[in-house]
Amino acid sequence: MKKRVLAALLCAVMTATLLVGCGDAQTENSESEKESTQKETESETETDSSGGEDAVLSVDPVVHYTFDSADENWKVVVADSAKAANNAYDISLTTGTRGIVDGSKDDIQIIDGAVGKCVYLNGSNALDLNFEATNTDAYSVSFWVYADRMVDFGPTLQMGSNIGMADGSGVSWLNITQASWDGTNDFPLIWSRNENYNLDTANTCWPWMYAFDGQQLVGQWVMVTVVDSGETYTGANGATYTGAQLYVNGELKYDSADNFNNGTYFEYTWDATLAPGLMKPAEGQTFEAYFGINYWDLIFKGCVDDFYVFDQAISADDVKALYAAGDATVTPNPDRTDDTSGPQDNAKPLLQNGVGKNDYSQGWWSTWSDIWEVKEGETKTVTYKNYHTDLNYQNYFNSAVVLQNTPTGHSGVETDANYAAGYAEYLVARLDNFAWKGDVNTGTEGHGLCTTESTWNWDTFKDDTHGATIVLTVTNNGSTADVVFNVTTQEGATYTQSYKDVAIDGPLYFCLTVEKACIDIVEVK
Repeated sequence: MKKRVLAALLCAVMTATLLVGCGDAQTENSESEKESTQKETESETETDSSGGEDAVLSVDPVVHYTFDSADENWKVVVADSAKAANNAYDISLTTGTRGIVDGSKDDIQIIDGAVGKCVYLNGSNALDLNFEATNTDAYSVSFWVYADRMVDFGPTLQMGSNIGMADGSGVSWLNITQASWDGTNDFPLIWSRNENYNLDTANTCWPWMYAFDGQQLVGQWVMVTVVDSGETYTGANGATYTGAQLYVNGELKYDSADNFNNGTYFEYTWDATLAPGLMKPAEGQTFEAYFGINYWDLIFKGCVDDFYVFDQAISADDVKALYAAGDATVTPNPDRTDDTSGPQDNAKPLLQNGVGKNDYSQGWWSTWSDIWEVKEGETKTVTYKNYHTDLNYQNYFNSAVVLQNTPTGHSGVETDANYAAGYAEYLVARLDNFAWKGDVNTGTEGHGLCTTESTWNWDTFKDDTHGATIVLTVTNNGSTADVVFNVTTQEGATYTQSYKDVAIDGPLYFCLTVEKACIDIVEVK
């Protein structure tokens, strides 16, 4: 089970979007334009014209965007799935699958925010923050964010070098995001990656840190501050990490030195911090800093305000001063007429016999339907409605069928809460026609473990599967089983997906599970 969870985690971040896009990397800004950005933002110390006041700090920022007007030097960008990163390097990991191209400031709104005015992003546009890396080991970043929606690994601030992995020169990034790998939707969570630190593969790391409090701070103003002390240490796996602190709303929520020395937050002290060198691009690399977009995941929707970058580690008092300058009670009130539409923006489905949360926040392998038996020579049919989050890629987040050999349980590990004696899986098959074998089958994960057929139109898969009616049949042939999804979309189009000749060696039971989706079971017969 742990192996599957890890595979699902890596799939979500690294490969979930490979089906959609192709193209080239972002449009670069000229060096002179970026130099101008830093010079202008360094001098911003006056009272915001909209009424919010700058914090009184002991150190000067190298970047400060108030977002009080569109005259500042950040840029608007949009996704272009036809112009993604050059996929020549490490396509099995995090090669970008969408392009990031220039948009227009006319398409964003400047409205009342936590500190004066803020920028509202409607789910189709984002920001190129257009600043240079500090080229220091120590640095700090801070901003206010109001998330209308967050999905796992979807970006707020994402910055680094070669983020989309357009070449083989190494990659580094920091992503302030949400993740639910501990069973809760934790936001903000800081996840970073580095293969640039001396370009030494022994120092490759994917560290992370968060508050460990199970909070998903969505639908409210949150001030996020990340402080990198620049001090490095070596973890148990031999990788190099850097000391850091995470503050949320002015309060210290995670300190890597404390955890490294005392195990205060988490027992695995080797990776719960930050990757080093994120503000020091490797030679020849271009530093990128975006808000609300990366090369893979669902574009952010919500507001950003009062963005700071410092070329040193700021103090706890400075963090408190930044928070004191804002007002978390302000409710953003944008014009939503032109907002990006999609399932996540529509009314939540009303579930009579549901599996999964109707806000699409359900984590993987965390909820299941009833478990139904299929006796030899018989067929069981389950009809259900399928709903899922509005993703910019087509796989991974949907319903799945699980064929197993026990009438209870979803794990054969005695320490797991869902343990059942003798539990084994014959097949797990997702609605997007990705499946993996269980303990009985042979073959590789993917499509090669049994006879499969699919008539999906992958160009419309996302829209077709949201709100679709699915008739799932499972047949027990004795030593094999057949699984067939018959799908009717809301518009009346029909598709079929099937898995034939799945090897079984005992009783046959099945159930349904979801991730970032929900289903409503209509009939079982």
